[in-house]
Amino acid sequence: MTSPPDPSLPMPSFCNKLNWATSPAFTLRWLATTPVHFRLVGHLKNTCNPDEEGQPRAVLVGKDGQEISQDAGMGVVLILDEADAVEGRGRLREQEKQQ
Repeated sequence: MTSPPDPSLPMPSFCNKLNWATSPAFTLRWLATTPVHFRLVGHLKNTCNPDEEGQPRAVLVGKDGQEISQDAGMGVVLILDEADAVEGRGRLREQEKQQ
């Protein structure tokens, strides 16, 4: 988030279809927009989202707002950074330019 919820910001159109109260709109900046295929993250397990038998589900299984374990989150970040580097963009390239 780049701003706190602000009632003066216009609400996104999808909010018109919601049947529950929401916070005011806020602004954000996406840190990663590189597409990554499911098969590249399917091996990462999220210990914060166990299945019925108590085993962690794959990180790509979850609901909106699903908490993600630190290890799974760092794994996703590394995969995104690698994909960004291949694409010639992203945080890794920006850091290289600054050095």
